[in-house]
Amino acid sequence: SLLILWSPPHVLRGIPIRQLETFMTKVINHEKVWEGCWDIDENGEFVQSAKPPGSGSRNMYDACQNIVIPEAAAMDASYSEIFADHGPPAIFLSHAWGEEAQNTKS
Repeated sequence: SLLILWSPPHVLRGIPIRQLETFMTKVINHEKVWEGCWDIDENGEFVQSAKPPGSGSRNMYDACQNIVIPEAAAMDASYSEIFADHGPPAIFLSHAWGEEAQNTKS
């Protein structure tokens, strides 16, 4: 069988804020311990760490490795294209990938 995915044009890639909040909750509470995550220690040095479920320090770099790639890579589409509703946005909201998911959700 053949699967064809359509990627919406940029003007239709808005997702509802509730879906972003739901995704951030999934990042924070994902059931596995995320190994090999990068953090910055008190001396400003990069260190690897493990982030358990409920960790407030999980970020989008961690989410990409532990949620987005495993769930979306085989579809050759973005996570949002597969799992979110799309439409023209009313406002533009962005997030920093290195920011903790709990802060982004707040």
